[in-house]
Amino acid sequence: MQIYLKVKKIGKRIQTVGETPFVLESAPTTLRDLIFILVNYCVTDYNDRLRSRRLLMPLAVSQISDMETVGKIGFGIPFGEKEANVQNAVDIAFSAFSDGLYRFFINGEERTALDAPLQLQDGDTVAIIRLTMLAGRLF
Repeated sequence: MQIYLKVKKIGKRIQTVGETPFVLESAPTTLRDLIFILVNYCVTDYNDRLRSRRLLMPLAVSQISDMETVGKIGFGIPFGEKEANVQNAVDIAFSAFSDGLYRFFINGEERTALDAPLQLQDGDTVAIIRLTMLAGRLF
């Protein structure tokens, strides 16, 4: 099953950080399952990059301009020494969702319950909106 994953952040305006096709081996039945799958994938990818310590490759102009729109230009190589723990990352993700630090929208409809039934179809769009804290401004 393939879904389209959009990551957005809210600042002065909503910005799309990225949109990526994402292949799921099995359809998640709840939002909790979907979060677990996504976090597990990201932690595994991070740990693989940490283990491989790929050589730095020069960035193409198109890659730099793509990263520029996000606001961070980097080589994607972790500089830490410690591997991430999947269970710890999943617990933090569930806690952050419960605290309202990010929201999930599936085909434009917000999902608020972690354990409510979820029926993803092939080609659905899943948007994750990261709510950022604003500080240092006078209102």
